[in-house]
Amino acid sequence: MMNKLSNSLAIIAKRWPELYQPILSSPTITPVVIHEPEPTYVIDDIQLTSCYQRESEAQLQANSVPTNCSKLNIYGVALGDTINAVLTNKQLKLVKVHILNLSVFKLTLSDLGSLGWLDDPRVELVYAGGSNGISRPYLVMPAELILADDDCARLRDKLILDRDSAHIESQHTNNQHAQQHIITTQAVLKHDRDAEELLNNTFKRALIIAAGPSLEQTYQLIKNHQTGDIIICVDAALRALKQEGIIPNIVISIDPHPEICFRGIDFKEYTEVSLVYFPRMSPDTLSQWLGPRYQAYSTSSLYDDVNQKCPRLRLFSGGSVIHPAIDLAVKMSAAEVILFGADFGYPSNKTHAFWPSNFDVPAVNSTVGHSVMSWRGNKISTLPNLRGYLRDLEDFIELHPEVNFYSASSLGAKIDGARLWNEVQHNC
Repeated sequence: MMNKLSNSLAIIAKRWPELYQPILSSPTITPVVIHEPEPTYVIDDIQLTSCYQRESEAQLQANSVPTNCSKLNIYGVALGDTINAVLTNKQLKLVKVHILNLSVFKLTLSDLGSLGWLDDPRVELVYAGGSNGISRPYLVMPAELILADDDCARLRDKLILDRDSAHIESQHTNNQHAQQHIITTQAVLKHDRDAEELLNNTFKRALIIAAGPSLEQTYQLIKNHQTGDIIICVDAALRALKQEGIIPNIVISIDPHPEICFRGIDFKEYTEVSLVYFPRMSPDTLSQWLGPRYQAYSTSSLYDDVNQKCPRLRLFSGGSVIHPAIDLAVKMSAAEVILFGADFGYPSNKTHAFWPSNFDVPAVNSTVGHSVMSWRGNKISTLPNLRGYLRDLEDFIELHPEVNFYSASSLGAKIDGARLWNEVQHNC
């Protein structure tokens, strides 16, 4: 075992010297070893590969590589079976292997790994830590998406999103009920305004209010900026603000059934507040809103047909209502966007501000738990969809270097491309 590790590290030291020390100094894993019918490892309750016909499983992935492909990326190593399988394809001139977990990789080098690929001159080996973009075409080792190092978390999440994106989009595009609902709602509410009209109003600073638990620690900050700055609130945060006597300028609602968000609201108090909505809400719910109503569509293909017949402002949405709220602020020329309650996880083991928790929040270190890193450097519990919303927001932020993005609380998930907001420094 040690001889195999030493020999493998010697090859790495020669071919990729920058990786030698990080691999050598990575924590050593003590896995559970499955010996039969074929050997593999179990790490933190995650089985690294199949223990039935490992080579056939690897060949199944290798067969998915396009026949005219000359370059290929492989994310994760597992036990090396898939790398060896793809290298039998002589058309491949470059296979770039991205290590997602240094400790898992060191374990692979030490015993059960199939390591013939280390000597292949077509192989390039890199550590994926800090990498944000996906290189295509690619294959991915599924177990390593769970076992990935914290430094690879953003890339891991983007790989998961990318693998799911075609299915997610098809669920929207092929959703006949949703399409019919849009057509029906549009026919009833075609006289509502186009949200494009709101772009005539410009603000230097926009406060975006989401419903994450950290919102409860920032009410006074919001009150300090009720004059002069625009407050855009997602529907789930409306009652939390109401309890604190805060009236937003704009409310955003995109879900088909947001009724609970408006329950108990005295709509007479919101006659000067604009509602921006996607036309999947029922006309009955919308008719209760006494202030100005503005329609917008997401950039999803779900709205392409109706946009041809009745054009409206298109707003970015990766599945969360906070996305179009932020995009609207950017389109209104805000130079600063301050995020409140945008936690993308469950700090303090709560799911929402104001509302009772929807479920018992799993512990970060539980086998069923998912996590994101907070601004404070600790992990907080989350769900895969929230993590996906976070990564989509980070991609959106990258597209808008002209805007300064801030988070008002350090309790929630750290948002790449944003900074923590210091009210004293930015109170102008």
